[in-house]
Amino acid sequence: MLAPLEFTIILDDTSKRKACDLLASRLASSRLTKDNLQLIAKLLGFSKGEMHCHLSGRPLAHKEREAYCCAIGTVAGCRVVVAACFRHVERPRRASASQRNFTELLLLAVDRNEEHKGLGRSMVEYVHDCARAVGSEQLIVVSNGHDFWRHPGLRFVDLEPNHGLNVFVPWSVGNIKLLVRCIEAAGPEARIVEAKE
Repeated sequence: MLAPLEFTIILDDTSKRKACDLLASRLASSRLTKDNLQLIAKLLGFSKGEMHCHLSGRPLAHKEREAYCCAIGTVAGCRVVVAACFRHVERPRRASASQRNFTELLLLAVDRNEEHKGLGRSMVEYVHDCARAVGSEQLIVVSNGHDFWRHPGLRFVDLEPNHGLNVFVPWSVGNIKLLVRCIEAAGPEARIVEAKE
């Protein structure tokens, strides 16, 4: 049985390195290995360089890149068993009525030895809670088409094609799907736990 899981948004390099190792072990084992390794390193601040969005056809701006954060789930206070990279995107000042504040979940990985224990779903709920706490109205997932994202308990549906949202899609190949679920308004209990630097 898995010990109690603790979620945090990480700031220190040691935790970022552990998250990077987990993400790389799960997401860099395909024909996109080199690209995914570079993406993970850039999102976690270990590498510089441009990141191209295939949805918008432009590079990700520095401010947009800096908005990404990484959350981890640890057991026994140190072993990282699940990691996610996500960012909160505010509605532009001159946005259409349909545009909303949203949180984009770009990467999610669970330790191979801890699969099928609900850790991925628990991390999605943690990111959802973080999104609600900052006022996001939608949680959007950049999915690779994996069946995990269609689990009924996650409540994701396809994002309409003409969404007009600034979603970062770093891949041009594969079964990329944008999925969305609504976020209810935050109550007084909403809070985010951040690790100390």
